[in-house]
Amino acid sequence: MKYIYLLSCLWHLVTGSLKVISMKSQSAAVGLSVTLQCQLITSTKPEVPDVLQVSWEKESGSNIGPVATYSKSFGKRYIGYYSNRIADFTDKTPNASAITIQSVNLEDHGCFKCTFNVFPYGATYANICLDVYEMNISEPTLDSRTLTPSNSSEEIYIISCSVTGKPAPRMWWNISESMDGIPYNYTIVNPDQSVTVISNFTHTVSKLQHERKVTCVINHPALQQTIYLTKSINYTGKENPNPNLDRTPAWMYIVVAAAVVAIVILITYFICRGCTRKSKYEGIQRCQKSHNIKPRESNGSTYSKEPILKHAV
Repeated sequence: MKYIYLLSCLWHLVTGSLKVISMKSQSAAVGLSVTLQCQLITSTKPEVPDVLQVSWEKESGSNIGPVATYSKSFGKRYIGYYSNRIADFTDKTPNASAITIQSVNLEDHGCFKCTFNVFPYGATYANICLDVYEMNISEPTLDSRTLTPSNSSEEIYIISCSVTGKPAPRMWWNISESMDGIPYNYTIVNPDQSVTVISNFTHTVSKLQHERKVTCVINHPALQQTIYLTKSINYTGKENPNPNLDRTPAWMYIVVAAAVVAIVILITYFICRGCTRKSKYEGIQRCQKSHNIKPRESNGSTYSKEPILKHAV
């Protein structure tokens, strides 16, 4: 038992000196080519290890299975789904390998394994995960609006730049002079996993200052070159377009005043009419009392049409 333990420790020491290194993850745009690379290194022996075979296979995602192999006996072999998709299989050195996949599509998304079979140590490997994104980006926009009242000697601008892409586009500002404040950046993840990037900052321009230019710079893997959006900012002296700061028109005051006067007249009319009817009724009652007039029923009516006066005999 003791000898078995010593042999296992020795074997672990020998095999542990061999290691395959690679980039843990890579990104590729749909329609372009991507190269996956791995390398065998040893920490104890300076000589090149005896590599019998190097193999590539896909372990996750779509089309799982062998991709390509290289050996001293059989040379290069392309296998399965990727047999017509591998543009290059590099084998210039025995301890390094690389495969180039052409016309990348969304089904290539997943993890690949690079394995070195080394004599007499056996197999050792490393994984590379490929992230595939669609090669598109929305049309970027650069807008500005003022926040200052028209009677001010300075104008405050809010400048905003936005763009959507996958993965998230990179955005920064170039300006002819120093900024008044720090830009505020926002990111929104959309249902299709694309990302909208928005950057805002404020800028002050006075009557005495010359024209300033601000440039929104956008970079994305799907772009052949960086995008530059430039806008000139200068003092205009125009009225603030913000409707919340607009003055009320004069005609509106006239309409409101006329409506108030009409309401007052109507209220006065109805009050006066009520008072007149009440005074008339009270006068009739006083007249009846002074002449000792009593009402009598006639033909079903409450009062007779003419009063009956009582004469003294």
